[in-house]
Amino acid sequence: MLQSLDLKTEPAHWKMNLEALRANMDAVVGWPDGLEPGRFTGPVLALAGRQSDYCGADAVAAIHRYFPQALVEFLEGTGHWLHAERPEEVSERLYAFLS
Repeated sequence: MLQSLDLKTEPAHWKMNLEALRANMDAVVGWPDGLEPGRFTGPVLALAGRQSDYCGADAVAAIHRYFPQALVEFLEGTGHWLHAERPEEVSERLYAFLS
């Protein structure tokens, strides 16, 4: 959250449009209505932190519903910010997938 706070301005201000986020939060955090399952059938890598509550069994099922070829990998000892908590491991997994 603090990455979106601009401390270099006087006074400090949020970089994100909080009103727009508040008004559209349902669309931001959920799956779009009417999205056709299995629409993208190419390879997909989904990384999630094992301790994050954002990617439970329902989310994994939804990922596979919309991306049938998805590989879902969990990084142990990480939460939602796995790219900040384990940047080298995330980079290695991305590199291996994209190679």
